[in-house]
Parts: sequence; C-alpha cells; structure tokens
Amino acid sequence: MTEDRAPYIVPPKFCYSLDGEEYTGPFETREEALAEVGAIVDDVMPGETRTVYTGRVLEASAFLAKRGPFMVDRLIQDADEWLFEDIRSDDSIIELDEVGRQDLARLIVDFLTTRATFNRWGVADVQEHQVKVTF
Repeated sequence: MTEDRAPYIVPPKFCYSLDGEEYTGPFETREEALAEVGAIVDDVMPGETRTVYTGRVLEASAFLAKRGPFMVDRLIQDADEWLFEDIRSDDSIIELDEVGRQDLARLIVDFLTTRATFNRWGVADVQEHQVKVTF
C-alpha cells in the first residue's frame, strides 16, 4: 500500500466489541453492529443495558505500510547474514541507499496488499455505547 491510500476500508465497515478488545464484524453500518449486540448479549436480562464498543474497520495493510522501513531493515539484515555463510566479510555485504529502501518498502507492502489474504483487521474511531438487550 502506498502512502497516499487511506487505511480505511471503502465503503466503510464497522464492528462491535463487548470488552473493548476483541471485535466482531464487519457490518455495513455502526447501527447494524449495535443491533447485533442487542440480540446476542447473554449475561444480562432483557431490558437491561450493557456497555459495548463500536469501531471502524481498518485494513491490515495500513499497519504494514507503517512498518515498511522495519521490514526492509530486517530483510537486508537477514540477507546479509545468509550471504555471510558463503561470503565471509567483516563489513556489510548488502548496502541500499535511502531511496532504494523506500522503494523496496513500497514494493513489499504493495505486493502483500495485492496478493496476500488478511484474515484480521484493525479498529479505529472506537465509540462507547449503552445498548438495551432485546432478546
């Protein structure tokens, strides 16, 4: 993913959480996520309220984009160590200037964003709600 792409899934998707940590979704709207919560909460009586959280789903690739430079550093370090097994040297074997590092980071992130399947997502814009249980 390049820097100019927004990390949000478009159109936006939403999720809910009963504990503020583990989220379920995605749903088309925040209201749809809240409606799902009102029907499934099992530790309160009908008519009682429960604190729940909703948030906007973030693409996993957004988190990769922030770590692109770290991935490049690790790749170069690991490749240098692999080469050291065959080419003994006191100095680094691989050198890559800053522009090359940026290009490689973009290449890795774009490739993974395009070709990989991400099974989880992040959450942003979390809001707390009081939901009345309806079951």
